[in-house]
Amino acid sequence: MKGKDASSLNVGYSDFTKLCRVSDPEDWGLCLSIREDGVYLKEPPAGLEPAERAALSVHPTGNLKDPVLRFPCTVDQLQFFLEEHGGYGSIDPFDMADWAFKKALASQVANAEAALGPRQETTYLNIIGGLIELMLGESPAGKKLSVYENSAAIIDALLAKYENVYGITKRTLDEKFAVAKKRISAP
Repeated sequence: MKGKDASSLNVGYSDFTKLCRVSDPEDWGLCLSIREDGVYLKEPPAGLEPAERAALSVHPTGNLKDPVLRFPCTVDQLQFFLEEHGGYGSIDPFDMADWAFKKALASQVANAEAALGPRQETTYLNIIGGLIELMLGESPAGKKLSVYENSAAIIDALLAKYENVYGITKRTLDEKFAVAKKRISAP
């Protein structure tokens, strides 16, 4: 994860429910519920001994209306929460490693895209537009230069071949192709 360790990554609601394998957000673990903004401690069930009730009611702020763990949280906060509430076994270490790798990679890609200046973006779009026009064009003798009939066919082929590659989605390709074709055909 070069330059960014896992403890600096943020865990949101969807990350938490996936990592902790939450099947019922309203009844997760012992007296916990998962909501969009965090993990909440529920009122302990009736019929408990006072010591059991007290143990199950421990809350960092003392207010059950506040989340015990607020989303997004850091991996360190998640780890502390899981240690405190006996939830360590709910996360598979390989799932966590895979999540951290993908999250760090997505962050690096987003940072690289944000660093892309207007000149670089214009250059890339011109190159994409030129390649599209070339692939959909004909030779001087009128022979098609590729097997693709239109941009949609190119997009379908890209999606089929690179379905798991970051950034290669139908929506992104449709948007970029449309802009690229306009740029290359503009005087």
